[in-house]
Amino acid sequence: MKWNMNIRNTRKILKKYGIDERVIRAMESHHEEYPFSTPESYIVTAADVLSAARPGARRGTVENYIKRLADLEKTAGEFPGVKNAYAIS
Repeated sequence: MKWNMNIRNTRKILKKYGIDERVIRAMESHHEEYPFSTPESYIVTAADVLSAARPGARRGTVENYIKRLADLEKTAGEFPGVKNAYAIS
């Protein structure tokens, strides 16, 4: 698998430069091909998800992002008693 080869190579580089084993394990697990074995694994994965959600971060366009926000506002505004709804990022 291509990812496994990249992960193995990255592991070698990190080990070579004395990077802490917890950091290496977090790197391995952030694509969910390796188990989450440290608290840092969860933090790295959460940061990756948040980073990917930024407008234009990955394949998405600003227009798609704005549309998603507008859709969220519209959905929220459909609930009884809601006068205004604002999706804020």
